[in-house]
Amino acid sequence: MLIFGNSRSEGFIILTQDDDFVEMSALRGTPPKVVHLSMGNHTTKEWLAIIQANALVIGQFERDAEVGLLVIK
Repeated sequence: MLIFGNSRSEGFIILTQDDDFVEMSALRGTPPKVVHLSMGNHTTKEWLAIIQANALVIGQFERDAEVGLLVIK
């Protein structure tokens, strides 16, 4: 809850594998926006590659005021 609240007040986007943030987003709305990395566990290097590969999509999501949740599979 602290991460969600701080992200809301600071204007951060949450990148997470955790379904709890998806549920909080549905219940509480945005901000903060949530990027749900809906896939299995990966190394830090693999996560970096996944995030970099989706950088354009994440940037578009950040600018879209109508959407609060992005799921990356």
